[in-house]
Amino acid sequence: MTEHQKGRFQLQSDIDMAHGIPGVSRFRMNVFQQWGSLGMAIRFFPHAVLNIAELHLPNIVQRLCNERRGLVLVTGSPAVVRPPVWLP
Repeated sequence: MTEHQKGRFQLQSDIDMAHGIPGVSRFRMNVFQQWGSLGMAIRFFPHAVLNIAELHLPNIVQRLCNERRGLVLVTGSPAVVRPPVWLP
């Protein structure tokens, strides 16, 4: 964190930041203080955007993407749609 960011964090107990590693990825981070402890949430944004084949998605996804009209809803509990990722 820069000195400015450290000062803001001390005042608000929460700060959003971004960091990029050229040729690797970008990261968005939220650092917060909760129940007397520090916490951090990190989101990873790769530079390359994968296509449907590279993501190994079923063919129906391509068909849904090609629809010109209508509303497509993908529903389910969050744990089913996107399982949590735990880092050591």
